[in-house]
Amino acid sequence: MSGIAEHVVNIMLPVLLCVLLGYALAYFKAPFDRKLFGSLVSNVGYPALILSHLAKEHIQLETFLTVLAAAVGMIAIFGVIGLIVMKLLRIPLRAYLPPMMLSNVGNIGLPVSTLAFGPEGAAVAIGFIVVVLTAIFTIGIAIPMGRPDFRALVRQPVIYAVIFALVLLATEWKIPEPVDQSLEILGGLPFRSCC
Repeated sequence: MSGIAEHVVNIMLPVLLCVLLGYALAYFKAPFDRKLFGSLVSNVGYPALILSHLAKEHIQLETFLTVLAAAVGMIAIFGVIGLIVMKLLRIPLRAYLPPMMLSNVGNIGLPVSTLAFGPEGAAVAIGFIVVVLTAIFTIGIAIPMGRPDFRALVRQPVIYAVIFALVLLATEWKIPEPVDQSLEILGGLPFRSCC
């Protein structure tokens, strides 16, 4: 039993320490440009993370597609449940439906799944995150605006990273070593943003 407890502590303690660091920075009002950091993570960190993990064959194409389908199913189910509940309670859909169906939990779930299951766990978690990020930049924008914004989707580097990663998985092409190492370093940004 102590082996299990030790394993759980080894997995959860690094994440807890990052959260406490973030809390301390907020408590002491340390300067922190959230807009810049958020933009850096979403435009550089996530695409690099997707390419670095998926290009290294940490996951099979079939498994990755299964995770994608499960994530789409989860979003659809939460969307239907949220729609029914909000209609019954007469809550405005535009304001509350996107957060009910799009759980943006990648920044916490990714480090935990990586610590618990290694690179293979991270690759599976990335499949979930890819769908959620894509939905946030499509459905998450379209519902409050009342119309889809395809230009916002075209401007998302995550979409291109996923397409390129799927091509790499399907063709078994390899990214050159210097590029791969650069992607691995840049892919660490989302892990550091969990605070």
